[in-house]
Amino acid sequence: MSPQTPLQRSTIKEESQLVDFSSIIWYGANIDLLSSHLKERLTQLLKSYPEPNAATLRKMIASRQELTEEEVVVTNGPTAAFHLILRAFPKSRVLFPKPSLKALQHACELYDCPVSYLDYDQRVDDWNLEGVDICFLTTPNPPDGHILSHADMVRLFKKYPEVTFVVNQSYASFTTTNKLKPSHIKIYPNVMTIWSFSQPYGIPGLRIGYITATKVLAQALWRVYTPSVVTSEALEAAKYILIHPAQFTLPVRKWLRSAQELMTALRELDFFEVLPSDTTFFLLRVKKGCIESLCSYLHEKYGILVGRADLFVGVEKDCISITARSEEENKQLVEALRNWQSYIEEK
Repeated sequence: MSPQTPLQRSTIKEESQLVDFSSIIWYGANIDLLSSHLKERLTQLLKSYPEPNAATLRKMIASRQELTEEEVVVTNGPTAAFHLILRAFPKSRVLFPKPSLKALQHACELYDCPVSYLDYDQRVDDWNLEGVDICFLTTPNPPDGHILSHADMVRLFKKYPEVTFVVNQSYASFTTTNKLKPSHIKIYPNVMTIWSFSQPYGIPGLRIGYITATKVLAQALWRVYTPSVVTSEALEAAKYILIHPAQFTLPVRKWLRSAQELMTALRELDFFEVLPSDTTFFLLRVKKGCIESLCSYLHEKYGILVGRADLFVGVEKDCISITARSEEENKQLVEALRNWQSYIEEK
C-alpha cells in the first residue's frame, strides 16, 4: 500500500480528526485563553513589525532565569537555533550522538561542518571528544527518549572545556529527571542551552524558543542574527505564557504513567518490541510486516499518525516513534495495532 500525498490524506480524514502520536509535543494543552488574547491583539500585531531582537521577551526570560538580556537569544524554535549556532561557527567540527534529528545533520551540511557520531548507548566516560569544536546533546532525546543524567553532562563539560556543548532542552518538561537550567551557562561557560515554547506548551504552529549563552558566545550569535525573524504573534504568545504560567501547567507525572501503561500494553503484542524509555515518547520496533503498510493502515483506517524512522539519523528502518496521549487514545492505538497484527497473520 503506497503512502498517500497530503492532498490524498485529507480526503481520508480531516486534519482535526487525526490522532497524532508522531509529534513530540504536550497534546493536552488548553490554549483557549491564549487564542482569545491573540485574537484581541491580532489587528495591532499584524500592523506592527516584530521587535528586531525580541527585546521585551528577552528581558522577561532573563528576569525569570537570573540572566542578563545579552545572554538570551530568541529564535524560531530549536531547528532555527541549530542553524543560527552553526551559521555563527561555520566549518566547526561537530559531534552528536545518535539517534538524532535529521534537521541537525542537514544544518551541519549547510554550513560545511564535518560531523562525527557516537551512540547514546555508549558510556559517557568512554566518549572521545578530542578535536571536536561543538557537541550537540538533546535530553530527553527524540525519538528514543534517552536521558543524559545531570552528572554525566557535568563530567563532559569539565572534561572538555575547549568543546562548546549545545544542550537542547526542548523536551526537558517531559521528564522528572534533573535537567540543566538556563542559568547553568554561568557555571559552565562552554555550554549553550536551547529551550522551546512550542513543544511543552502545545503551540507548534507558533515557532518560538530561545538560546542561553555567555555574552562571548551570544555575541557570535548576534553577529549573524536576522532581525525581526520571530513573528509578532509568536512573541506575544510567549510573553502571555510567561505572564500566565498557571494556565500552562503540564501534568508530567500523570503523562509519564500514561506512557508506561501504553508501553506495557504494547509489549503484549507479538509483532512489536517496545524499546525502553523513561519519558513520554519512545520507539516501537515492528518485527513483522512492512512499515509503510502499517503507517498507511493506521492512517487510512483509524486516522492515527505515527513517527517514521526517516525523520531521524541512526534509527533502524523497522522502528516507528510514538508519543503517548490520553488513556482513551492510547487504547485506540493498541487496538489498531492489534488489528493490524491480525490482518498480517491472515495474509
